[in-house]
Amino acid sequence: MDVVAAVIDGPRSTLLVAEDDPGGLTGLVVVLRYDIPATPIVLPRRIAVVDNLVVDAAWQRRGVGAQLLTAAEQWAIERRAEAMEIGVHEFNSEALAFYAARGYQTSTRRLIRRLPSC
Repeated sequence: MDVVAAVIDGPRSTLLVAEDDPGGLTGLVVVLRYDIPATPIVLPRRIAVVDNLVVDAAWQRRGVGAQLLTAAEQWAIERRAEAMEIGVHEFNSEALAFYAARGYQTSTRRLIRRLPSC
């Protein structure tokens, strides 16, 4: 529980929730803010990262995810983040389409190759 409390109350993180009228949870987003220091090959910058965005299946395609993403972006803007980043698995075509429709585009690709066991 301490980890969740730290995310909710942390100066560099937040947990935002969406609820239906009786107060039931319909979705949530966890956002983390990072200050990236300068290195010889990296410019310093401040970013926000969507760590998790989850919407209950019964509430998907009803605007809950879009509202949560907008709230996360506003939180990041208020903390002077330059950009919002989101990691999405290549196989998750629905999530890729959701983010693309909101102006997100690929900036980096992480490749993986499974190695044989020892």
